[in-house]
Amino acid sequence: MANSQPPATSTTTITITNTGRDAAASLQQKPLPRKRKSTPRSREGCLTCRTRRVKCDETKPKCNNCIRHQSGCTWPDPPRRGGAGAAAANVPLRPAAEQQQHLTVALHPTLTTSAVKLTQKTERSFKYFQTESARQFAGYFDNDFWAVTVLQLAHAEPCVAQILVALGARHEGYRNDVVARQPDPDAVMLCRRADEEYTKALHLFKRHIHARQWTDLHVTLTCAALCIAFDWLRGTEADANIHLQTSLNTMAMWLSDTAPLAPAERAGMTPVDSPEGRFIQKALKPIFITMALHTRSLPSPPTIPVQVVSAEDGHFGPFATLTEARDGLVLLLAYIFPEFITYYTTDFYGDTTTMQKDPLGSLRRWEDALNEYLARHPEESADPRADILRLWHIGATLLFLGENNTTEGENFYDTMVPQFEYQIGLAERLIETTEIPQWRFSVDMGAISCLYHTAVKCRNPDIRRRAIALLKRWPRREAVYDSLACAALAEEIVKIEEGALREAAAAAEAAEEVVVRSEGDVPRHARISGKVWSECYRDDSGQRYNELWVRREGEAEWSEEPRRVVW
Repeated sequence: MANSQPPATSTTTITITNTGRDAAASLQQKPLPRKRKSTPRSREGCLTCRTRRVKCDETKPKCNNCIRHQSGCTWPDPPRRGGAGAAAANVPLRPAAEQQQHLTVALHPTLTTSAVKLTQKTERSFKYFQTESARQFAGYFDNDFWAVTVLQLAHAEPCVAQILVALGARHEGYRNDVVARQPDPDAVMLCRRADEEYTKALHLFKRHIHARQWTDLHVTLTCAALCIAFDWLRGTEADANIHLQTSLNTMAMWLSDTAPLAPAERAGMTPVDSPEGRFIQKALKPIFITMALHTRSLPSPPTIPVQVVSAEDGHFGPFATLTEARDGLVLLLAYIFPEFITYYTTDFYGDTTTMQKDPLGSLRRWEDALNEYLARHPEESADPRADILRLWHIGATLLFLGENNTTEGENFYDTMVPQFEYQIGLAERLIETTEIPQWRFSVDMGAISCLYHTAVKCRNPDIRRRAIALLKRWPRREAVYDSLACAALAEEIVKIEEGALREAAAAAEAAEEVVVRSEGDVPRHARISGKVWSECYRDDSGQRYNELWVRREGEAEWSEEPRRVVW
């Protein structure tokens, strides 16, 4: 949406490519280890053989047992000598939600167990990420990913650890700068150092891609997610979009087994049915789809390859957790807004799913499944996560109905005033029941985009002003949405629309002061139609502002001169 940070003067973006063939081929060319005589099973065997309690011949990248049984062959990380993190680094990666208790016990990350050497300054940033950034980035969901999984990976993966250092520095600098009217010297210093640390992280990420892009795909995609968060935090959405699109394409090729790999590479590719593969599907895929949904308001947003969501049919079964309900909703939203979906390969001819054939019916079925879950777990009805899911659901319904209305134009939203008021009530309750709205930055979706849509599309003067007041109450950012920028843009749109009524009264030399008392008072010709176009800037004095272009009802072209909106 709008950025609170100026674009960086110099950026580097990693593109995940099909490199690393020489490294994978050399692995294949190593002589097979000599088979030993019958002895008790080796402690160095693959994880699959250990689970089956059979002897592993330790042939890499895939042992003979796994080849014979056509099962995924995964290997533990090599043991690290000494240090409190040695045992934690050898825990096989599984979806954090499935073993949160185990990981929490096994991992108490200390600053000395990171995969990179920490100086006094980088130690401060790493610790800041651990204690502050991890929980705040998670927002309402994905706490396991941010507070557990990435810290686990940081013990063994230098590229992950280095990005966390950069994120900690950037987030600490952003914390104070977000509400400052003048640049904070400490914040400026932290942001500059964060960019330096991020440059180091990109070099490590490149080395990982060249050597292990496909063999450790869970690390590749985790690094990409962290890079997206960093680029969002510093306001370089174009770089974030490249990371996001490339990651979605890579995931699509992996899921559909269409990656253009040499035989040696394909043999070492992360198996779909391995613990790492299930982590990608259960934890990372919903995060990337949610990230794509965030970008809908940006110019040229990334698209989701259909292979990433083609397994979902819209028949929502009983939800086991609220996180599972969230995952179902984001997959549904990806389908019902078709501009998100792209047929990445020309040989995919999948059937149109139920979600595409009957989007409103799919939204109702999802709502029924959520209500059924809450009926089985009444103690979670007051959980803020349940409210945020209701907020997203009603917001998606309003967005879909409004964008597919072909007869009433912007006047259609006047019939949805009760639904807009319901949204405001949910948002107000969220502010009263959780501390999350007080946090300065979250990667996950929250209430900002729904409040902005309400302030812009609901012409009821009281409701839209309540939405603007909520956006101002807690200055924060959720992915690409900045609450202060959204509030300023919404106020400008209200000024345009309601000002037309006053201009008409002045032209008619009306004696009485004109006051907008209901949504019907806003003239149709004055209403802003569809989306707006906005670009964010920050001048040398630190003042943030947006340039805004609009189209009124019935207009085909954007306004010639942008409006300068200061916030």
